[in-house]
Amino acid sequence: MLFWERVKSLISEKNSTQDSIARSIPVRADTFSRWIQRGTMPNADQAVFIAKSLNTTVEYLVTGTTIKKSHIRIRLDNFLDSLTENEIEQSFKMLKTEFPRRSENAQDGLT
Repeated sequence: MLFWERVKSLISEKNSTQDSIARSIPVRADTFSRWIQRGTMPNADQAVFIAKSLNTTVEYLVTGTTIKKSHIRIRLDNFLDSLTENEIEQSFKMLKTEFPRRSENAQDGLT
């Protein structure tokens, strides 16, 4: 699978659109569509924006491989960016309740 096939697959999985990904880069939607049609690789900065908007890594988009923990951390970081401070605190409380044995040893600095 090639770069743009992975992008299209993730767009579909995310129930997103090429237009919304294009806006996140930012480039015009018709430009983004032409990149896909022609197989034109984006520059590094644009690839980072594409990966971030799809909650993945540039490494995955280019190679199809991931390092599981780093991939999960990126997705979690992107998710946390969408939350308020209060929602983050509530989430940590829920996680600590759900995984008490693991959270006792965590060095997260949160109370």
